[in-house]
Amino acid sequence: MVESAWSYRFPARKTMHLKHKEVDASEEAKAVAWKARKRLFARYYSLTRAGKNTKLVCVAITRELAGFIWNIVRQEMPKLAVH
Repeated sequence: MVESAWSYRFPARKTMHLKHKEVDASEEAKAVAWKARKRLFARYYSLTRAGKNTKLVCVAITRELAGFIWNIVRQEMPKLAVH
């Protein structure tokens, strides 16, 4: 997860690659993922501009990313439950 946090150095954009990957995702999951993308970039940018060590910033971003992942899983698991 820490490795993926490095990608939040770049501004949030909906590239063709991301649009292709999100085809099968639910609308709720897409909304949470986009909110996470915008928030985590802003957080990375603000912490690095404040002079924080980039390695520590990535750990902080990873903690927030875990929260967003948990939120998506919490929303999607009831839909996948077998009745």
